Amino acid sequence: MLPIPELSIHPSAIEYFWHKLPWAIPNFLTIFVGLALTTLGIIATKRSENRKILFSFICFCFSIASLGFVSSIRSLIEDQSTILYWNRIGYFGVILMAPSASFLTYYLTNERYKFLIFSGILTMLTLIFGYYGLINHYDFTGSYFSYSFGKYPIAKFPLKIWGVVTFFNYLFLYTPASFHYRVRFKKDFEAKKLIFWGLHICSILLITNFLSLVGYPVFPLSSFSFIPLSILGYGIFRSDFLNLNDLLFKQRGLFYFLSGFITTILLVIAFIVSFYLHPNIQLTAYERPYFLVPLFSSVFVFALAIYIAGSNPDRKLNMLASISFFMAGTFAIIMVIFKFEMPLIVARRIEQIFYTLFVFTPGIHIRFCYAIFGKNSPKFVRWIDFCSFVLSVVLWTPYFFSGFYEYSFGRISAGGIGLNFFGFLGIFGMGVFLKDWIKLRNETNNRLASVIVTSLIFGDFLILLNLPATMGLPLYTFGELQFIPALLISIFILKMGAIPTSGQATLIGNRVSLMILFFVPISMSFYVLNLMNVYPVSVAIYHALIVASPIALAFYLVSFVFLRSTAVKLDQTILALAQEKINTDQALIQSEDAKKEIEAFNHFTSLINSESELAKIISAIANYVNQKYGILATWLFLLDENKEEIKSVHAETFVEATKEQREFVNNLRIPMNQTGGVPYLVWKRKKSMFLPHVKKFGFDIDRRISEGVKANSFLHVPLVLNNETIGLIMFSNFYKRLDLTKSNARSIEHLCAQVSGVIQRVHLLKETEKQKKDILALNDLIKNLNETMDIHLIMKKVQTYVKENFNIMYYSLLVADSEKKYLRFIDMDIPESVTEFQKKRIYDMRIPIKGGKGAHELSLRRKKPIYIPDRNGSFERWLSDDDKWVQDVCKIRSFIFIPMILNGEVIGILDLSNSESKLDLSEEDISKLSILADQLAGIIYSSTLFKELEISRNIAEEERNKNEKLLLNILPVDIAQELKEKGATEPILYENVSVMFTDFKGFTQIAEVLSPQELIRDLDACFVQFDKITERYKLEKLKTIGDSYMCAGGIPKRNQTHAIDSILAALEIQAFMNIMKQIKADQGLPFWELRLGIHSGPLVAGVIGEKKFAYDVWGDTVNTASRMESSGTPGKINISGTTYDMIREVFECDYRGKVNAKNKGEVEMYYVLGLKKEFSLSEDLRTPNENFWKFYETIAGTREHVA
Repeated sequence: MLPIPELSIHPSAIEYFWHKLPWAIPNFLTIFVGLALTTLGIIATKRSENRKILFSFICFCFSIASLGFVSSIRSLIEDQSTILYWNRIGYFGVILMAPSASFLTYYLTNERYKFLIFSGILTMLTLIFGYYGLINHYDFTGSYFSYSFGKYPIAKFPLKIWGVVTFFNYLFLYTPASFHYRVRFKKDFEAKKLIFWGLHICSILLITNFLSLVGYPVFPLSSFSFIPLSILGYGIFRSDFLNLNDLLFKQRGLFYFLSGFITTILLVIAFIVSFYLHPNIQLTAYERPYFLVPLFSSVFVFALAIYIAGSNPDRKLNMLASISFFMAGTFAIIMVIFKFEMPLIVARRIEQIFYTLFVFTPGIHIRFCYAIFGKNSPKFVRWIDFCSFVLSVVLWTPYFFSGFYEYSFGRISAGGIGLNFFGFLGIFGMGVFLKDWIKLRNETNNRLASVIVTSLIFGDFLILLNLPATMGLPLYTFGELQFIPALLISIFILKMGAIPTSGQATLIGNRVSLMILFFVPISMSFYVLNLMNVYPVSVAIYHALIVASPIALAFYLVSFVFLRSTAVKLDQTILALAQEKINTDQALIQSEDAKKEIEAFNHFTSLINSESELAKIISAIANYVNQKYGILATWLFLLDENKEEIKSVHAETFVEATKEQREFVNNLRIPMNQTGGVPYLVWKRKKSMFLPHVKKFGFDIDRRISEGVKANSFLHVPLVLNNETIGLIMFSNFYKRLDLTKSNARSIEHLCAQVSGVIQRVHLLKETEKQKKDILALNDLIKNLNETMDIHLIMKKVQTYVKENFNIMYYSLLVADSEKKYLRFIDMDIPESVTEFQKKRIYDMRIPIKGGKGAHELSLRRKKPIYIPDRNGSFERWLSDDDKWVQDVCKIRSFIFIPMILNGEVIGILDLSNSESKLDLSEEDISKLSILADQLAGIIYSSTLFKELEISRNIAEEERNKNEKLLLNILPVDIAQELKEKGATEPILYENVSVMFTDFKGFTQIAEVLSPQELIRDLDACFVQFDKITERYKLEKLKTIGDSYMCAGGIPKRNQTHAIDSILAALEIQAFMNIMKQIKADQGLPFWELRLGIHSGPLVAGVIGEKKFAYDVWGDTVNTASRMESSGTPGKINISGTTYDMIREVFECDYRGKVNAKNKGEVEMYYVLGLKKEFSLSEDLRTPNENFWKFYETIAGTREHVA
């Protein structure tokens, strides 16, 4: 056995390269994976929306690939200056790692950790500093650490800074952020866990580089970054940034990639062979051409692999078959190498390179064997792949191969424990598949697949026969004869179609390939002639043959790649033409059948159109669908008179129905709302619904129908006319399933359309009768209206009429005042939910006849009714604020405003509305209502009694309003009412009241610089606004003394919300004062600032004196409230601890501590900051939201009187 020679003391660059190659292999894989993922990422950017994370991923992958390049250079090159040169170039990509990892972590955590932005900025600074060092050669010291696995240059300060920052960021920023994200957002982390694992394993492997960079002889595990980088890439692309399956197979990405990769390899092999296997070096091998057998095997197997993949790259089966044969080809190449006398170390490394691929053969072959039977491979194949992966690492150690054995038929490697285990792995995989093979062959009955598998197993058996030679037994290496199983498989594919290769792609590829291959021997003949001048003819031919073989395979592969798109289009065109012919034949057959069906259908429609009774029409339909589709029951439903229910009209059955069934059918009514179940849905959607077998019922009415008629199979078909559903036909087979196709259901729908036409005629007849009835009813109403001048009685008759004839529930009558400037409500009937207070507000409304906004004014201007069938539409813009308020209070959904104009003079407007249901008025209905409004306008205009009542009522009401307003300006409503009724009032003790005092800071100083008129004007403007605010928050104004304003909540009508109301009012008062302050300051005028204090407690309230009545309060609570104001700060709201306890749940306060108050000692005080955020609608913390009003309602019991 020949041993592998050791590395010489002064090796050449080539010798050093081959000896150190194992250390660089993992780095080559890292470069390959990194660049592949970088390319895929660039492709993905065109179709991905998440480009930030993808760009970070691309930079990270490229930096890992660059690090693999740098590490491989350190292992393979001995010359230090060359190492330094390529290190400098490679580091331009390496230092992208730190910022890309930082931003990748930031985007993976959904931008939740802002400190990662700081990390990214910091790493970008180190990136710039590193580039500065690389450009100015301030990067490496020139010294090296020499290890068995390579030479590592020592870095200078810029690169050291980069390394330290990267190390710090990973340990103290990336890792804690990822861990916290995993704990807080488990669900999101699970979706991205592969990405996180890949990223962090990469980072951990990178950290191991620091040991070799500071002098410790530890092999940098970053060389194996291709493993976590693959996990990271899989996680990224699995997240739907790029559909990898679509790219690899549907878009033939795997085919094109492998084609380009293999073509490059083949051309490189041809180049190497032409130089390193030249006759002047390998003359003995050419004189004894044992290499011809494995060369023929490799060429034949590779050609078969190219043919199968190129003919149909869209199919996984073809790609698996191609890869299987490709693996066999790599083994044949190894056998070719052994036939030449090249340095042992070179032969070993080439063998290891090809064996790195070949060790995966068992898993690939087993997958192909299962795939050709149309089955998925079992899970144990993954374990075989794992063992193959371990062997791909072990084969680079002395445990896989040892030395070489020399035989007469060539040289072969001596096998170690690794090679023997690989042989066992192949035997085990073959044995497991053979166990399932018999079962698969019986299940699929696919003889061609069995023949292919037999040939493949025969080829694997030939490879196993090489094992004796690796153990020192001089047995011929039958693995070289791979062309024998390949020849058998090619026959089965070409002649019997065992693997799909049909189509113009194959034909064109083969023909063009023959043309291309024709030029290879012609060109090589010149090469042979040149060699014949020095070497024998046989030697020249053999050398040209070995050079030409990879070139011919490369051109054969290229021919398939470049002609693929054209051939596919040709295949598609031929298939389209064939399909078009089939479709044409089918269309002719279908047209004949359709012609017969149309004739039968026309006969049927003429029959039902001649009938005038619905019962006979339904009977004819039932007979038709029974004969054609076997349907046993047909059931007609129509809308009832009130349009509130669907009622049963007529039913026909072809089985004997029980008495209970008939009674149920005749009396069934389905509500026209959500409880109407499937029939209602079909009615509303105007679309049929086929229920072949009902197991569960979503609505009670559906269950009742199923139990009542004893059926669970239905077809519901709506009868639609002018886009309006007028009826419904239900078909059923009782408990027998309705056996209908989609085409059958559409035919029945078409049939029911004919029924709709018949129903339309009946409907028109009924409408004519209804019109006569409506005219008589309107004439009777007009006659009755003229018999009385009482507006209320008149409107009640109008309401009865519109309710019976148009289903209108509510009305309101607006009449113009004597000056024809405003409309006001004089009579109405509105929902009972409207309170008396709200009703009074409606009566008090004044709607401008001209110059106003809203639907009323619009109807008067157009002199036409304004009809809004559904307020939820786009009609909201037509409404004024008063209109919207009335609509909301009365919960009005649909309404019509009809102007009443007589001789060009506005009389009023008639409002008609519905709250629970929509108005459904036709143009004819609106015309009738307009006639009614015209008659009503004449009655109102000619009613002298009405005018006199109107004038007297206005005068009386005006005087009453004046007196009442004067009294209410002095006293509260309840006190004023008591005083009017009894002539006196009794003081009342209130257990809890909130008292508010305000006072202007610096009032005296500002008063000195203002004129009396300006002073009173500004003070009046403030107090008027205070009055509005306190009234809005149901506070009682008590008095003003100079610049001081006093009010209280919880009197004279007790309530539980006085403290909250007082704080809300105080917030709005201070907001108003802030606005006034800003306006005055902008104008350069003096402004006031307001102190405001509130205290809650008991007090006595009542009226003092008999003249110049005054409603006042007494008690310690009043004094304390005054101290709250005097102890406060301008612009703030100062409250006592008692008030704070009542409002602390909803308001944010600042505790001042105990403050000394005049004559009160130390009192706990708080500043109110505003509403708590959960109760505030906006950031100003003043406007309450829905949560606040819900809380408020729990205290007050209602919110209708709240501002």
